[in-house]
Amino acid sequence: MYRISVTTLLMVITFVGVSTGQINSDYSVTHDYLFPTRGNLMLTVATGVPYVGITEIGYGISDRFTVSAILGRTPTQMGYGFRIRGVIYDGSETIRVVAKMPSFYYPAPGKPGDEPWALVWPSVHIERQFRSGSRVSVGLGIVGAGCVSAMLGKHVDQDGFMGGTWNTVSAGLAIPVSGVLSVRVDVSAVMDGLQLAGSDWIGGPPVILNVGVARSF
Repeated sequence: MYRISVTTLLMVITFVGVSTGQINSDYSVTHDYLFPTRGNLMLTVATGVPYVGITEIGYGISDRFTVSAILGRTPTQMGYGFRIRGVIYDGSETIRVVAKMPSFYYPAPGKPGDEPWALVWPSVHIERQFRSGSRVSVGLGIVGAGCVSAMLGKHVDQDGFMGGTWNTVSAGLAIPVSGVLSVRVDVSAVMDGLQLAGSDWIGGPPVILNVGVARSF
C-alpha cells in the first residue's frame, strides 16, 4: 500500500507541476522558494510526515546559498536542526541543479533506556522552472541516522536503535502566489535499495512529506 501511495504522489506532483507551468504560461509571478536574496530572510512553515509541524528560518548568504535553522515536532518528540542549500548549476534560464542537506538532532523522549539520535540527509535535485514561475523538481538522496552514543563510540543497549542508511527518491512542486510568497509540496520515498524501507526506518512510514508556504522578507 505504501509503495502505491508514494509512487502515485510522486507522479501527481510532477504532472501537476508540468500542467501548471503550461496552463499559466501567459503570465509570470516570480518567487524563489529556496533562496532568499543575499542578506535577506525566508520563513517556511509546513506540516506533513513525520512532522506534524515544522518551521524553518533561512538566511541568504548569497543569491545561490542559504543556511537555515529548523524546529520541528513529530507526534512523539521535538527535533532541532539546520539546513544548507546551494545552487550547483544554473546555466539555463529554466533548469538548475540544487544540493540540499538538512541535519537534525532528536533528544531522548524521556523513557528509560531511550537515547538521543541524529539524522543527516544530503540530496541533489534537478528543477524545471516554467514561464508561470512554477517549479517542479526531482531528486535523489541518502539519509543517515544513528544513536548519538553509538556515533560517539559509547556503549549502548544493543536492543535499541543503533543507526542505518537509506536512499531517497523525491519530487517537488512550488507555485508562487506573489513576489514574496510560494506554496510548496515535497515528497520523498525512503528506500532500501530498490524497495521501500521496512521497519528498520526510524521515521515510521517510508515517506517524508512536507506541505507548506515559504515567505521571503
